Amino acid sequence: MLSHHEERAGSLTEDLNQTRILRRTEDMRKIGRERLVSVFNEMPDNPVLRVQRLREMAAQSFAMFSEAGLVAAERILAELEFVTESDAFVTKGLELLEIVLEEQHTDVRALDQAEYERFREQYPTRTVLNRFLEFDDEGTEFHLHVPPNRFGKVTELLAGWRQGMQGLARIVSKRPEVNMIVGKSWIVAEHPELLTRLGFRVYSDVEDKSETPHRAFAVMSRQDLLRRWLKEDREG
Repeated sequence: MLSHHEERAGSLTEDLNQTRILRRTEDMRKIGRERLVSVFNEMPDNPVLRVQRLREMAAQSFAMFSEAGLVAAERILAELEFVTESDAFVTKGLELLEIVLEEQHTDVRALDQAEYERFREQYPTRTVLNRFLEFDDEGTEFHLHVPPNRFGKVTELLAGWRQGMQGLARIVSKRPEVNMIVGKSWIVAEHPELLTRLGFRVYSDVEDKSETPHRAFAVMSRQDLLRRWLKEDREG
């Protein structure tokens, strides 16, 4: 049985982090638009001061930019000095914000990769299907795990899961003794829709009397796995 800490680190919890990051990104875009409008309205006739204000607002972010990011940001700032209309200023300013978001995203992706490498060192015996899915071979059962992937895009995560399930189906098709795929984590209880989207059935774990927040598990039979994912693999 997996420990509570292992489950939290390597189960399907990362989807929640993805959602939080996407929401924060959208919030930043909304706030950025509002601040750009405010900057223009404060000094509608002085584009040089407007650009100076943007530099001040973004100074902390610029300090962590890559060389390519700085070049792109400077190009946009130079173009903004010749912008005289409010809508054009906001549109061009949002391009600058996207560079800020991309630079931040690149930075956290590097941290995420380092965490993934530590995770792989910690569980070297697991079979890796891809960057997003792996499993423990328990003989007649395969126990699935999702490695840390806190800052990738949700679309990448879901695509990785689908690809991983196809790879899993190919392996199981050659292992007649495997009759069950199992996933167990607190996220199974709190967000069962993530598992049902993959074709799992989610059940309450009434025999789990521990204080860990699992108390639910997801299962998929051999037949269901092959019927859905081996077929999708051949068609895709």
